[in-house]
Amino acid sequence: MKRNSKTYRFQLIKETVERHQRSHSTDPMVRHIGHLLTEQPNLEEELNSGHNFAGYHYDRSIDGWVSDRWS
Repeated sequence: MKRNSKTYRFQLIKETVERHQRSHSTDPMVRHIGHLLTEQPNLEEELNSGHNFAGYHYDRSIDGWVSDRWS
C-alpha cells in the first residue's frame, strides 16, 4: 500500500483512534488487551526455544528444526 494513498492514511487514522480509545477506557480487560497489542511479544521465539518435537529440536543458529540424530 502506498503511503500517499487514501486507504493507507485512513488505516493510520483508524489505528490511532483505536489505540487512543483503548488507552482511555475504564474497562480493565480492554486496557489489558490494548497493552498486549502494543507490546507485541515475540511469541514465535518463545514457543520454539527449548522444545522438542518428535525427534527434532529447534536450532537458533539456522532458525529452524533439526533432527536429534544430527546433534
